[in-house]
Amino acid sequence: MKAIIDIPNLNMPQATTIKEALEQLPFAAKADLFEKMTQDEFVEHRVDIFLEEIERALLSGEYSYAGAEEIARQECMHGLEGKYSEE
Repeated sequence: MKAIIDIPNLNMPQATTIKEALEQLPFAAKADLFEKMTQDEFVEHRVDIFLEEIERALLSGEYSYAGAEEIARQECMHGLEGKYSEE
């Protein structure tokens, strides 16, 4: 029987991508996001979305792993890429 490895969400590669996107947001946008949760809580939540979406896409049988990963990435990054711009 294989051992299950528990990797904390903040150690997942997607967490780094989310943190990098957050760094690009204007201060006002970050203030809105972190009004009700910390940055770590936000990142953990977005990684959860990634994991749920990749599982859903893979179980549907309609996507390859790469396709499922792209769908999951789009979902977890929704609203972080291109939504906010410096004016």
